[in-house]
Amino acid sequence: MKQKYKEYLNSSYLLYLGLMANILVICGVLGGSLFIQVFLGEFPCPLCMVQRMAMMLCALGQAYILCRCNPEGRIDWKNFAIGHSLTLFAALAGSAMSVRQILLHIVPPDPGYGSAIFGLHMYTWGLILFIAEVLAVALNLIIAPRDWKPFDAGWKKASHVVLGLLAVIIFFFIIATFIEEGFNWVLPDDPVENAIKF
Repeated sequence: MKQKYKEYLNSSYLLYLGLMANILVICGVLGGSLFIQVFLGEFPCPLCMVQRMAMMLCALGQAYILCRCNPEGRIDWKNFAIGHSLTLFAALAGSAMSVRQILLHIVPPDPGYGSAIFGLHMYTWGLILFIAEVLAVALNLIIAPRDWKPFDAGWKKASHVVLGLLAVIIFFFIIATFIEEGFNWVLPDDPVENAIKF
């Protein structure tokens, strides 16, 4: 039993679980921001939109790795590195945008943009998420097995569900962005209404 547990920990299962959990966390954050936009009427500014795009790119970097698995669950190290590089670049770009927005609202008595969630504004939570992404990439590169063990079909099906959820979130973001921005190329710095009237 102990040997079986050790083999499980040393296998690729933990890494695949981590990749799927990473995507699910980002989907949760994006879904929450979409809820705030659509149901609470807090429209994102251009910096918010760029941070959301960076979050989607972070998830797509992880999704790339899951998509490049062969049917037995093995991943080429090149694809593993490419996926994590995409996530890392997106996280660094998103961090820059988050820091810029934090600095825009850091001087009192500026209340910040949008309402606070657990005492922090969404762009501050965005910075925390991007830092967590960088740490997750570093951890994945450290603990990644040198020999990819195959896994059963259930894990592949689970990854398809996670990737499908990510696709749905991205689709709804495209729709919500179009409703807010319409055919305009420039989003207002402080949007207060939809570009498309219903």
